[in-house]
This record gives sequence, structure tokens and C-alpha cells, in this order.
Amino acid sequence: MKNKKIKEYLLRIPIYAFTLLFVVLPLVYMVVISFLTKASTWGFDLTPTLDNYKKVFEPFYLNIFLQSLKLALASTLLVILIGYPFGYFMGRLDMKWKRRMMMLLMIPFWTSGLIRLNGWIIIFRSNGVLDKLLMFLGITKSPLKLLYTYPAVLVGMVYFLLPFMILSVYSSVEKMDWSLIEASRDLGASKMEAFLTGYAKTYNAGIIKRSGTYICAEYGTFLYFRYSRRKQDSAYRQCDCGAADKA
Repeated sequence: MKNKKIKEYLLRIPIYAFTLLFVVLPLVYMVVISFLTKASTWGFDLTPTLDNYKKVFEPFYLNIFLQSLKLALASTLLVILIGYPFGYFMGRLDMKWKRRMMMLLMIPFWTSGLIRLNGWIIIFRSNGVLDKLLMFLGITKSPLKLLYTYPAVLVGMVYFLLPFMILSVYSSVEKMDWSLIEASRDLGASKMEAFLTGYAKTYNAGIIKRSGTYICAEYGTFLYFRYSRRKQDSAYRQCDCGAADKA
């Protein structure tokens, strides 16, 4: 019995070591240097300060936080509205079409996220793919300035997390006991009532919990914000991040 427990602990060591080295220590490092003063030689000196945290409440930084939060909430809402029905109907397909849809969903992950982002830049830029299509259809007469706007950033952020939402809903549908739906239908429930009581009531709590994760992920998606909104990025370049700016 003791040998079995020792083996279990030994198997956990790599996981604990990885978490400590690549998650805990970097976070501790960032917290520590956030209380230090920025310097030009090593990035920071050992003089403690609270100035870095005082700047958080300045209007300049509060505006940046609010912009990021607004984008995170809007993109998460769109991810749910698009990904929920997509994942549900994907889970209801037969096996042949499930495999095809799963393949299409996984193909973007075979390339770098930066390359995929540059693809959106090509689509949204002036005289880009979308501009030429709109002018060809006669919807617009001149190129639109779509790139470096909030809608463009929103599309990029939704695109970034949409596959994860679809896969979450899809896995829930795969685990669903559909005999419960059939039973509720036999007892006189409508299709919508059967869905709301049989599926939605069971798995919506999990979707809501995941939404919090999506908001955090979108809030920190600086890569998409920086490259999709490059011209308006000057505010972020002006940010004084204290000692962390040089670390």
C-alpha cells in the first residue's frame, strides 16, 4: 500500500514541477517586480514603491481597462451565440459528417495564430478581399476603412475562441442521454420544453462557468488587439508598466 502511494507521488512530481516552474514562479516574479522601481540597467532596482499600483486608478489606464473589458464581454457573448447552436447541431450529425466538421474545425490549429491573424488583416485591409467583394457586388463604391476598428478586433477575438466553445458544447452533446428527451416527449412535452429541461438545464451551468474562462482569455488576448488595431495602439505603447516594462 505504501509503495503504491509512493509511486503515485512520484508520478505527480513532473506535473507539480512544471506548474511551479512555468506558472507559479513567473506569477510570483511579476508580483515582486511590480513593487519595485523601474531602472535602465537591469530593468528594476530594489527600491520598493507603490507608484505602479497608483497609476492603475488614473483615467488613462482605467479607460484602457474598460475598453478591454467591453471587448471581452462582447466577444464572449458572440462566441456563445454562435458556438452554442453550432456545437449542438454538430453533435447531432451522423458520424461521417461529425468527422468532416471536426476536421474543418481543427484545420486552423495546424497553423500559427499569428499567421491566422495576418489572414484577417488581409481580409479587412483597404482594397483587401472584403473591400473588393463589396465593391464587386455593388454594395460599396469605394474602399472601407475596416482594419484597425473595433468591429475588426471583435471579429478576430471571436475567431480566436469560437472553436473552443464549439468543442465544449459538442462534447456535452456527445455525453447527453437522449432517452431523457424521448421520455419527456412521451410525457407530452414540446420539443422546446424537452430541450430546455433535458439538455439545457443539465449543461447550461457548465457553459456559464466556461464563459468566465472565455472572458478572462479574451481580456488577455493582447496579440489580436495589438495587431488588429495597430494604428490606435499608441495608447498601449505609452503605458508605463513600471519595473515590468523592462524586465
